[in-house]
Amino acid sequence: MIEMLMLRSSLFKFLLLPFVSSLCLVTSLHAQITLPPILSGIPGLEPPQVAVGRAIERLCPNLNPRDPGAEGDLQIRCTELVGNANPQQGNNPEAVRNPLLQMTSKEVSSQGSSVIETSTIQPSNLVTRMSELRRGATGVSLMGIALHDLWKTPPSAAVASLWPGQDRATLGDTGVPNTFPKLATSFSGNSSEPMLAQGLSAGAGSSAGANPFGRLGMFVNGTFSFGDHDTTSREAGYDFDVYGVTGGVDYRFTDNLVLGLAFGYTDIRDEYTSARGWTDADVYTFSAFGTYYLGRFYVDGIFSYAWNDFSSARNIVYAVPRTDEMGNPIPGTTTVNQTARSETDGTQYSFGLSGGYDFTARGFTFGPYGRLSYLKADIDGFRERIDNTAPGFGLALAFNDQDIESLTWALGGQVSYAISTGFGVLVPQMRFEWEHEFLDNQRIITASFVADPFPSPTPILLETDNPDRDYFNLGAGLSAVFQRGVSAFVYYETALALRDVTAHQVAVGLRLAF
Repeated sequence: MIEMLMLRSSLFKFLLLPFVSSLCLVTSLHAQITLPPILSGIPGLEPPQVAVGRAIERLCPNLNPRDPGAEGDLQIRCTELVGNANPQQGNNPEAVRNPLLQMTSKEVSSQGSSVIETSTIQPSNLVTRMSELRRGATGVSLMGIALHDLWKTPPSAAVASLWPGQDRATLGDTGVPNTFPKLATSFSGNSSEPMLAQGLSAGAGSSAGANPFGRLGMFVNGTFSFGDHDTTSREAGYDFDVYGVTGGVDYRFTDNLVLGLAFGYTDIRDEYTSARGWTDADVYTFSAFGTYYLGRFYVDGIFSYAWNDFSSARNIVYAVPRTDEMGNPIPGTTTVNQTARSETDGTQYSFGLSGGYDFTARGFTFGPYGRLSYLKADIDGFRERIDNTAPGFGLALAFNDQDIESLTWALGGQVSYAISTGFGVLVPQMRFEWEHEFLDNQRIITASFVADPFPSPTPILLETDNPDRDYFNLGAGLSAVFQRGVSAFVYYETALALRDVTAHQVAVGLRLAF
């Protein structure tokens, strides 16, 4: 029995000891062998190119060039870059600038940017609804489609509300204004009661007292947004289209307090410049909201929880002179034309609190307002995949989890003026606000090559741009109330003092009273 145990021990040492020793040697080499800064030291590289160059210099000397899979392909691609850039071999650093750029993933930062930039979509639809409610809206409200660039805040609630037939003291049973001058007087605030109180007392308040169901409301609001993000040294440029719809119910608990629940869906499409690929995101949002107002003072609140589904395709296209296994130049060119695809998801929650006060004088309505908005989001880590064995199939990347946090504060003022005409009431408006970002700092996204075989992958540290801390929003709009409950608005806004972004937004809408 003892002889059998000794024999097994000898066999174990004979068969496994070499393997364990080789594994320890490879791990040791991974930790110790590093190329000089042949790639990362090339003058004029962008930060993502430097990050990939450093990872190649550390990782690739330890890869197995005989591996038939992704590891071997990655080793060959690295050797081509090092060989061309090495002064003692190819001495052609210009040939590797584009391959280094293609190996990076400047596009990944757009996931976090989209989370922040589109976080105004669902709140803007709810702000529109709450503005209606403060002016006495009841029943079913079907807003028109709003078009606006989503870089900055949604249109002013005063414009977006369309003043939609709320002053029912001036309307007949058919919903037709008895006299437009009388309606204009209500808008101008020249009566003994504030405009908001008039709309409520003559609208929802009186009817709701007799019928509890009259306090219940339903609504559907829609948004279509579009715009672009400029290319920078750290982030890829892209054009985006966003479609959002929000539906919900609300209940008027008192004459001055309305609470509601809503569900929203947002579809985001980012198309990267220079044919670098695309990212899609589906965002599903549950929200609770409420508005309280007393006289000319109002406070709005929104809390939202959402989950996001991301899918993306990143194109990797470049050509580089060929090298042998030692990095020496040989005739020919290697062409890489690959698409790395991925899917991931994440969650986010946010809350917003805003308030303001409206003054009225000689047809003018004006006043200050403030808004505080917080967002916390996470994006799960993911791995790209390349489903073929053509050159470059070892260049897929893996990404760690991402955390995004934003806290903004806005202070502003708005002014409007009611004009009575023979066909309706026109209300031009202007607003100006200062907005400050407190928390959305520069982020570091950690990536690595999927083909990296070691337990602790060599990191690729991708830094995002620093956000703009202070900027201004300037807007102007025109709303109109016509006969038979028809109302409409148009609104334009631009963001000022942004470093890398030119932002414009245009919103239009139509409301029919039923």
